Amino acid sequence: MVLVPNGAAVWWASRKLRTVYPRREARALSVAFGVVTPVSLLVALAVSPMFGYSELVLGRSFVLVGVFVGIVALTTLLTFFVCVLVLRVTRLAISVEQGDRP
Repeated sequence: MVLVPNGAAVWWASRKLRTVYPRREARALSVAFGVVTPVSLLVALAVSPMFGYSELVLGRSFVLVGVFVGIVALTTLLTFFVCVLVLRVTRLAISVEQGDRP
């Protein structure tokens, strides 16, 4: 159930990234996104009971909203940070291969 939307998102992201980044960087980002998104979603689902404590601040009727927003925010942040790390490492690898850095 997760693989089909994730595969479609990776395909779409790959096409969009190729317009901005060179082919190697776009491919690395697409693969990182495809691998990390399900993993970060599993981590967010495991941590989601912590977001249920939003009822203490917002009231009992906002428990599900707090959990949903927490899952979305955590998945987004984890995926973003890993993709930024992959982009930096890929750029570093490309510059080392080209002899720009010692």
